[in-house]
Amino acid sequence: MRNLRLLLSYDGADFAGWQVQPGRATVQGSLASAIGRLTGENVLPKAPVDRRGRACAGQVATFATESPIPPENWLNALNGILPASIACWR
Repeated sequence: MRNLRLLLSYDGADFAGWQVQPGRATVQGSLASAIGRLTGENVLPKAPVDRRGRACAGQVATFATESPIPPENWLNALNGILPASIACWR
């Protein structure tokens, strides 16, 4: 199991916040879905407790995975799946 960290930004106008909410688009849900498509795993990314809110630039998210995908390949893979309002930077 590996723990990976992403630096991302998003336009909060397209989401009902960070945390997964039934029947609503969220950043966490979008990330979980994209990671699941790449790995087949049921992963729920976490954000640090001090996250700054819906329109935050430089949000950090972490997740654990057993996927052998090299760290340098995650950015292109996720950015190819995520909605245009979410961008992974690092």
